Amino acid sequence: MLAVLAAVVMITGAVLIRSRLDDNPPKIAAKTDPSGPLTIVCVTELQAECDALHAAQPDVNTRVEDAATTADALAKGKSDADGWLTMEPWPEIANGLVTKAIFTSSTPIASSPLVIAMAKEREVVLAPNCAGGVIGWKCLGDNVGRPWTDLTGGVTAWGNITVGNPRLTSATGMLLYGNAITGYFGRTDIATNDLANDSGFGAWNTTMKSTFSESDPFLDFVAQLPTKFGAVGATSAEEQTNIGVHTAEVTVVNPVPLATAVVELAPVADGARAQRVEQLASAASMMQTLQQQGWTIGQIPAQTGLPSPDVMLALSDLVR
Repeated sequence: MLAVLAAVVMITGAVLIRSRLDDNPPKIAAKTDPSGPLTIVCVTELQAECDALHAAQPDVNTRVEDAATTADALAKGKSDADGWLTMEPWPEIANGLVTKAIFTSSTPIASSPLVIAMAKEREVVLAPNCAGGVIGWKCLGDNVGRPWTDLTGGVTAWGNITVGNPRLTSATGMLLYGNAITGYFGRTDIATNDLANDSGFGAWNTTMKSTFSESDPFLDFVAQLPTKFGAVGATSAEEQTNIGVHTAEVTVVNPVPLATAVVELAPVADGARAQRVEQLASAASMMQTLQQQGWTIGQIPAQTGLPSPDVMLALSDLVR
């Protein structure tokens, strides 16, 4: 009952915050000079792309901050951004905080699957305890904190089963969390009432959500392999870019349902400045850096495999 109550409170909070912001819609001051310098805000994970864009076009001002920081500032009318280099569906999440949409368009640029990386020696121990013998988010959530020695083949020195994920305030963290939720339900067409009606979800969600607390868990996972985390969530782009010499020691799992991170550039509002922002989506410097960072340019899936923006908002740390 407590788990169900927690889910209801979470969903009710989403409704209340939306209502509160609807009563006080943001007043974003329009930048009337169509030729003035643009300001592009980039999510933390795309700092390299942001730096490359500014280096190639010094007249474009750039700033890097967590996705939730930008969404909150935009919703409160406290951001000077002309455009947001982020990941889908963060612009829709920001729109969900206000009455009048902040973003009316966006240009998808690149994609990368969301994956689970595990130390190979531990993946072979946990997998037989998962449905179908395959690691997934539901199985990880069911086993977080459990001693490895509870499982056949587990070693005392491994301690308890640990999972590392980026903070929910980050672009990737929110996407991985959404993928974990679809993994729990085994489908992507989730509604907010599903979160409250499933008797087991509340407890599972509390455990899983506690794993989303790291700044960049994949880097720590690789640097301290295999001791830091039993499993981590990441984009395939980050995994491929940073796995280094540890490829043979790591198993990369494509969770079911499959989900994809999509990088997009979204203009704030519309008009001449928005059109200039849209033109930056094809900037060669940014695309080259994305490719160097493991992203696939242009191959944008029709569906990301993530829950709807409304569900993501209800689950996010923007709801307090």
